[in-house]
Amino acid sequence: TGGAATAIGKSLIQNYAHNQCSVELNKRQEWRVALAVTAEKQQQWEDQICGCVSEEAPNSVTVTDLVQAATNQSARTGIVANAVTKTVTSCLNRFVKNSG
Repeated sequence: TGGAATAIGKSLIQNYAHNQCSVELNKRQEWRVALAVTAEKQQQWEDQICGCVSEEAPNSVTVTDLVQAATNQSARTGIVANAVTKTVTSCLNRFVKNSG
């Protein structure tokens, strides 16, 4: 059961992280500078960055966190917020470096 809960937790974190990524990006000054591009281009960038975040976020949490995310809604919110905060900066920096 622990393995199943861990897999479910990872999947939940990936889904929640992708959604939370947009919120986190819009709070960041470096992302606001990028708003000078077209809405279509911004959406492409956001999709790439948030795709990175959803892949990386589960790697920044413990197995215990993954199990909690699978079984506890209120814990999941905090775990995802923390994971997104940790990963959005690295994904944004990686994107900027690769597109520059």
